[in-house]
Amino acid sequence: MKPQIKNLLLVALSATVVVACSPKSDIEGFDKSESGLHYKFDVSNPNNPQVQMDDALVCELTLWLENDTLFSNTGDPQRLMSAQEGLFYGSVEEGLLMMHTGDDATFAIEADSIAKYHDMPQCYVAGQGQKLYYHIKLHDIVTADSIAHAESMFINDMETRRQQEPALLAQYLEQNNIKATPNDDGLYVIIRKQGKGTKATIGSQVTFNYTGSLIDGTVFDSNMEEKAREAGIYNASSQYSPQTVELGATSLMQGLRMGLEGLSEGAQATLIIPSALGYKSEWRGNIIKPYSTLVFDINVLKVQ
Repeated sequence: MKPQIKNLLLVALSATVVVACSPKSDIEGFDKSESGLHYKFDVSNPNNPQVQMDDALVCELTLWLENDTLFSNTGDPQRLMSAQEGLFYGSVEEGLLMMHTGDDATFAIEADSIAKYHDMPQCYVAGQGQKLYYHIKLHDIVTADSIAHAESMFINDMETRRQQEPALLAQYLEQNNIKATPNDDGLYVIIRKQGKGTKATIGSQVTFNYTGSLIDGTVFDSNMEEKAREAGIYNASSQYSPQTVELGATSLMQGLRMGLEGLSEGAQATLIIPSALGYKSEWRGNIIKPYSTLVFDINVLKVQ
């Protein structure tokens, strides 16, 4: 998404108290609030739940200036907006607190007012009275209390996962009768077969095959087609071939880089990578959750 479009969407993340409307809008079919907000409701459901401060809006949004559409998720309702305090009078934020679930409304904002706070697209011309239009279909409201509860649950889950990782790793080591000692950073390098060729160091070009899994055995990646098919993760659009990286120059997971360094051509090894050397608190797809210990089976094919 272009930076200026993103900035304009950020304007839609706040709301200010609605003032009684009385001025006449110069846009046909629109009303105008005393603060200068132009608005039109094509569908109004005053008996439905109304947006309150700090609520999040699940909606379809189309954003345009002049004849240029800047953003649209029509047909794909998403949680795009939330009601916070606005930056200026007559902004779209005021209109959010007018809305009820099921409403279909359009708000027109003075582009010159927005330009004081945000970068504008190329179609904007200062001083020409241009208006930025927000067409909003409100599908659902996520209340501030629900948001706070979800955030609290997420934080608690993350902390639980962080605390459980060492115990789960210890259980894995015991169940697999692994007696190896980790290095000072917590990385386990278990040599399955000693290599007899050149040893990989920083700057080396290393070609290798790999299969990555969680400590529960779930395979999440492999550059070998046979392994991918066995694990049920085969993707016809992927290229299954040995991977070549330059240690220290190619962006690699820290634990994987550290594990490859020191292996010799022909070596086969298993790397047990704690989350501190992996993806830490990040989610990676639907399989790798925060604070996941990862296991990589490595076969070093060539070192140059």
